Amino acid sequence: MRILTVGAGAVGGFFGARLANARQDVSFLVRPTRAKALEARGLRVAGQGEQLHLTPRLVTAGAVDDRTTWSCSP
Repeated sequence: MRILTVGAGAVGGFFGARLANARQDVSFLVRPTRAKALEARGLRVAGQGEQLHLTPRLVTAGAVDDRTTWSCSP
């Protein structure tokens, strides 16, 4: 299953990173400015005795041209 997380802030970043760490197919829909920061530094999540650092797969709104790619239907 492909998962699109809207945003990579506190909530989207946390849940998306946990899913990605569990080897799920996760992409993050972010603004261009946030995409540049994530490309440079990666996504870091710390808490509950864990620290995750990953290079997330990113999508910006302007780059999404095939909306059926993210459809929930089979």
